Amino acid sequence: MGRGYRIPVLRKRSLQTDYHGRSQAFDMMTALSCKKCGQNYSISKLFGLCRDADPASGELRFCCPICGSVCTLTVENEWIICGGLEELPDPVMVEHQRIYLPGIKVEGGSAGLTVSVSGSVHFIPYRPQRRP
Repeated sequence: MGRGYRIPVLRKRSLQTDYHGRSQAFDMMTALSCKKCGQNYSISKLFGLCRDADPASGELRFCCPICGSVCTLTVENEWIICGGLEELPDPVMVEHQRIYLPGIKVEGGSAGLTVSVSGSVHFIPYRPQRRP
């Protein structure tokens, strides 16, 4: 028999130390990180941190409890896209990270968006509209 190459197996779980020094295991296939401080959040926790949604674009905003950075989430064809505004030299939306999550569903209602993922349901209210 000939010698073959060993193909490394990608680990699905990774340990990360949170803000309080506790080690937590995150499934890297279903975790996104804050674009500013790098803190990982499970998808369920991430949608739980969403403050509001934009009714026109369907974008969700969440605020990182560690650094206070506001990130934008968009769900497109079972892809969750995390990004935010970069203001050099002009404000533009930049994608930070994306993951594929089959089975995620986003439904719009009169008061907000309902996100169903991995057996949990999250309701995110619409952002109040500013009057001119």
